[in-house]
Parts: sequence; structure tokens; C-alpha cells
Amino acid sequence: MELTPIEMQRPACERARADLGRLVETALVPEQGSALREHLDGCPECEREYRESLRVTAHIARERRLGREAAERAQRRAERLRLARSPRSQRSLSLVVRTLVLPGLLIFLLTRMSNSEVEARARAVVGEYTLGVRRMDMQDLPQPLRRGDWVVTDSNSAASLTLGARNEVLVERGSKVCVEDRGLGRLLFDSGALVVRGRRTVTTRVGVVELEHGELRISGGGQSVVIELRHGSCVVADALGERRLAPGERVRLGG
Repeated sequence: MELTPIEMQRPACERARADLGRLVETALVPEQGSALREHLDGCPECEREYRESLRVTAHIARERRLGREAAERAQRRAERLRLARSPRSQRSLSLVVRTLVLPGLLIFLLTRMSNSEVEARARAVVGEYTLGVRRMDMQDLPQPLRRGDWVVTDSNSAASLTLGARNEVLVERGSKVCVEDRGLGRLLFDSGALVVRGRRTVTTRVGVVELEHGELRISGGGQSVVIELRHGSCVVADALGERRLAPGERVRLGG
């Protein structure tokens, strides 16, 4: 009985998936890693599983980093409380709470309530861009974005994505990006170049980029992506692990 193309590919997929964990941990020798990346280029299902493994690794690293930062904040807070136990310090602290903390907390709560539903829209900046299967130009009103929407520009067009009040993404000429999660502000970068501002998470085929604030540019595509942090704070996670970029730093992920 002849095997179907899917059945013929299954052993290769099984070997590739067995090696995905070692690729993420960079435990493969160069020859094995190169063969696995060639398989990922031709197998969308294994490539999706590899991308999900990268995302999980980045999430675990991020949670560990946040845990360390929380522990450091708790230690500093305990030290401040220890210094504030004198009667004079307690009176001063009470005044600060009444005059600064309570109004600030009220403003924070009102802001969170107003931003609970993130508004996501796309508009043309130059020429025409494609939203799903529709062609949009500069005469069209900003179009609402939904999860899974693809925004594609050609060599003569550019588009702008707005997610929230101050979070903007410029999709440069010849680029392709997908709205992975509108509520969490996650984008899936395929190719071309993006200029990202505000707080945003961008997933690529070779790693995850988390912009905490500021502005960065992502360019390239496939197995090679260049990240340039123009200003602000950014963390990238790929097969080599997690690292924080300094303003002005430029790194390449993948090949």
C-alpha cells in the first residue's frame, strides 16, 4: 500500500519535534540545527509548534524576571517601612498618603477603566494597503482591527496601526504583520519592517520581543530578524535565552 504525502512526512516531523526542545535550548550541533531549520521552513505545523515553544520559553523567563523584581521591590519596601516607624515619620507618611497617594490611585483606576477596551484601527499612510482581502487607501476611514487580521503593504505603500491611546505601529513599505491578540497588544511579524511605539509584544519566527516603553524597529523576516531599540526599555527572548537591550542597541535574532 502506498503512503500518502502526509504519512511520508510524519517520521521527519516526529524527529523534528523531538529536537525542538534541544533547539530552543541551543543543545544541537550546527549540522543538526541547520537540518531542523530547513524542515521548519517547509513544514508550517512544526514551525508553529517551534514558535509556540519560543513563546512559552520567553513567558517563563519573563515570569522569573518579574518575580526577582517583585522580591527586590518588597525588600526595598520593607526597608522603607522600618525607617518610617518613628512617630514623626508616621505623621509625615500619613500626610503623603492623603495628598499624593490617594489622588494618584484614583487617577490610575479611572485610566484603567477607560482603557479596558482597547481600540485597534489601521489606516493608510502612503498608497494602498491590504487588510485581509480588502484594499484600503488614504481616502478610507481608519479600519477596525480584529484578532487574526493581516495588514500587508507593498513597495509603494505604508500603514499605521493604532492600539490604545499612545500605542502606535508603523508598517513600512513591503511588510506583513498580523494582529495576534488585540487586547494584550500582541503582533505577529512576518516580514518587512515595523516601527513600534508604546507597550507591545511582537512574536517572530525566531524569538519574542517585548517593548515595555519607548520605540524600536524590527526588520527582516523568516529566520533572520534585526531589532533596534531607539529609546526606552525592551526585552528579547530567543533560542539563546532572554536579554535586555540598552537604548541604541541593535541585535540580530536567528541567522
